[in-house]
Amino acid sequence: MRSRWKKLCQWAISVLSLTIAPMSAQAQFGLGGGAYSQLPPTPAVSLRGEAPPGPNDPPPFTMKDDGRPNAFTSVMDVQPRDSLPVFPSFFRSGIDRLRPGILFPILTPARTAEFPNPAQESNEPVSPFTMREEGAANAFTNLKDPRWRGPVTHTLNGTRLLFTELFNPPPQVFSTHIFNLRAEYLNWKFTNGPLAVPLVTTNNLPTIASFGQLGDPATTILLNSGNVVDYGFVPGMRLSADVTTLFTPPIELSYFSLQSTRTLFSGGSLTNPTQLLAIPYQDVDTAFIIPGTNSGTETAQLISVAPGGALGAQGGTIDITSTMSLWGFDANVYLPIVESDVIGLRVMVGYKHLTFRENIRIFTQSGGTVGATQFNGFLLPGSTFFNQTTDNFGTVNYFDGGQIGIRGAINLQRWSLLGDFKVGLGSSNYELSITGNTVLVPLAPNRSSQTASGGIFAQNSNAGNFSFSIPSLTIEASTTLSYQVNQAVRLYAGFNYMNWNIVARPGDFINSVIDARQLPSSASFNNAVTYNGPGQISTLTRRDLTVTGIFLGVEIGF
Repeated sequence: MRSRWKKLCQWAISVLSLTIAPMSAQAQFGLGGGAYSQLPPTPAVSLRGEAPPGPNDPPPFTMKDDGRPNAFTSVMDVQPRDSLPVFPSFFRSGIDRLRPGILFPILTPARTAEFPNPAQESNEPVSPFTMREEGAANAFTNLKDPRWRGPVTHTLNGTRLLFTELFNPPPQVFSTHIFNLRAEYLNWKFTNGPLAVPLVTTNNLPTIASFGQLGDPATTILLNSGNVVDYGFVPGMRLSADVTTLFTPPIELSYFSLQSTRTLFSGGSLTNPTQLLAIPYQDVDTAFIIPGTNSGTETAQLISVAPGGALGAQGGTIDITSTMSLWGFDANVYLPIVESDVIGLRVMVGYKHLTFRENIRIFTQSGGTVGATQFNGFLLPGSTFFNQTTDNFGTVNYFDGGQIGIRGAINLQRWSLLGDFKVGLGSSNYELSITGNTVLVPLAPNRSSQTASGGIFAQNSNAGNFSFSIPSLTIEASTTLSYQVNQAVRLYAGFNYMNWNIVARPGDFINSVIDARQLPSSASFNNAVTYNGPGQISTLTRRDLTVTGIFLGVEIGF
């Protein structure tokens, strides 16, 4: 009996062992259900102290779509984990939908790499190292993603380059630096300035009735009217800076400046006059008005007379110069429309300021050791004095307004071809200044001079300051060819065109209709009468200013 119970117990233990063994496996490996499946699995630890992957974890080499960086995502192509804490949680989720944006300047989340990615589906196995034609940046693509991202996304995302690319820069249409400085040498040509009247004449056989006045067949014009104020090619400089941040699109600040002085005429001698030099004008002194008309008599102010003629001798000089300066300032914001490694297109909006100054100075000397001197209606003895007359006609033009434009670029390896076109619309303010004087200078040393108001063309009747304001337009275009030396340095050269549709230029306001009774250097001088001319400036003579030329520059990025 005892042996029978012993065998029965052995049989029961065997059955119980077979039942418990699978349950232990379930508890350890999570297989099946039952009471033991509700118990937490026994944690296992690897040799490095890390828990092994769970049953629901993907294989370690499976591409994940949670936006975390992996071997196939760009360095900067990372999805943010948390919202910025500055915004309350009750509307933070709504703002998250706008990412990336102005408030959240965070780069776009990574896309999963899908291997294979052929044009047509195929049953053939594809190597995981096959190059794809499109998709998110991966280990085999440049960090500068060539895909078009749209104007807002690309502006806020930007791109970053590998450190090894500093000395071997990849193709890029526009600079990827945060801060760029550019310095340029300019060589520009200006539209010739006008002279409203002839300013200098001569006569090889002067007589009492023929001494350089206009309309005389014996008169030769040495400085004629017309567009004769030619500055040639004017050198200058331009400085520019680009600033790009995660919070703003690219901002460009630019300043340029050019200036020049040209001698329009210079001749004569105080001590050894060799030719007749005269300044012609029409005398509207009532005694010289042609009967039946409002016109005066053509005459001339003698400055220099060569000895041996019917007019005797008189030493004198004439110097006429014109000075000019142009400077401007731009502040523009560029909004990218299309950008890739080959082509780029940006829209520009901003502000433009221009200042254009020009002055014509007419300076004469007469008398001295050769000939007599006239001053305030008196004929002074020779070799005692000489007089100096100065006439200044100056204009200042200001433009202030907004501008819009477009910038395009084509890239081929390190070479880039860029083109700009800008249109500015605003208000132009014009200031005109007319001044003149005559100075009597004694030849004796340490003697004081005497000054009278009025020169030859600038008299009390027309001198003063005048201003006008008119809406105006500017157009600017340029083309640039650049070469990327390395990641930080770019060399470039180009051609620039600029047009300002309305400007005032001083040569238009020189009036040679003069009442000789105003001239301190004339024998007819009389300051106790009402003068017939020249009159005050009442209207603006409009001209356009066109500037064209080349520029050479260097850009340094930081």
